[in-house]
Amino acid sequence: MVAIRQAATVDTAVIPGLLRRLGYPCSGEDVAVRLGYWLGDPMSRTLLAERGGLVIGCLSLHGVPYLERTGGGPTGGAPGCW
Repeated sequence: MVAIRQAATVDTAVIPGLLRRLGYPCSGEDVAVRLGYWLGDPMSRTLLAERGGLVIGCLSLHGVPYLERTGGGPTGGAPGCW
C-alpha cells in the first residue's frame, strides 16, 4: 500500500535522490532552500509517496491565480475551488 503525505524539512535527505533519478541534479541544501519557500506558501504543496516506510515518489503542486478568471484560493473567490 502506498501512503501520501506532505513533505517536511526532515525529508531533505531523501528528496534529492528522487529528483536526480528524474534528471534534476540537486543537493540536500538545494532542497532545503526550495522547501523553505514551498512549505510556507499557502498556494503550494509538496507531497511524498511512501511504501513500507520508504519514500518512493515526490510531487509538487502550485495553484496559480489567473487574471482572466475570478475565484479560488485560500483568500477568497468562488466557494469550493480549494
